[in-house]
Amino acid sequence: MVDSSSQHPTEEGRKRYPDTKGYYPDLSAREDDVPDYEAPCLCTSRCERRCAGECGCPACALSFSVFCDDIPALIRPDNTLDTDAALRAYRYGEYPWLHEEDAGTSPGQ
Repeated sequence: MVDSSSQHPTEEGRKRYPDTKGYYPDLSAREDDVPDYEAPCLCTSRCERRCAGECGCPACALSFSVFCDDIPALIRPDNTLDTDAALRAYRYGEYPWLHEEDAGTSPGQ
């Protein structure tokens, strides 16, 4: 595993997180513009518009993780993440379970 604290944001990372100079915001801070120096954005222009960290980017991996934590419908009955549904929701705003007639239906069921 790479020690992200010794890495610096890429040019693309600074574009993606301009308020925190290329770092994911520090979740423990009161203000939104405090950088988390453990989570630099290492994205390149080849990354997805809304990267989920597949490129090794700590900032985007953390962003995707926080997103998934906030949506219980992404968790399957066996308590695992429905990654495909999570990526569709994260990247494209696809929330098919919100349109199901059965309110108990989620992507993992």
